[in-house]
Amino acid sequence: AKLIRGRADEATSLLERAVALEPRFHEAWLNLGTLLADRVRFGEAERALREAVRLHFGSANAAFNLAILLHKMGRIDEALAEIDRCLALAPDMIEAQRERLNILLYAEGSTPRSIFDAHRAMGRRVERGVTPIHPSPRPYEDGRRLRVGYISPDFR
Repeated sequence: AKLIRGRADEATSLLERAVALEPRFHEAWLNLGTLLADRVRFGEAERALREAVRLHFGSANAAFNLAILLHKMGRIDEALAEIDRCLALAPDMIEAQRERLNILLYAEGSTPRSIFDAHRAMGRRVERGVTPIHPSPRPYEDGRRLRVGYISPDFR
């Protein structure tokens, strides 16, 4: 899908042709829905992603992309239900875990405490998969500078 986004008009036409020729081609519906969502054609994107879900209800990727779209459309309860279904299908999908935390910020009934608890629980899941780094044997009191690194997907 990332390769076809550079030529969105052509990709959209080809994917629409693919689903017309083979309406049961779930991956084509998924890619079409994702591409249409990127192009802010939300109504068409929702129809395509729902078709991908219908054709392959066990697809975590289809559920994930539909959840993201519903979140963008402000349909938070539906987005939360879809992301939870995605996580039931793929509990270790880190992108879905992260998206769920994002959706919770807008969910009715979320409290600062429930959001904090959800973040903490995800942190614990992530920690289980990481080998701890042992602290430096020398303390930083000897005048050495502390080196700090920043990590973000938004630095570009």
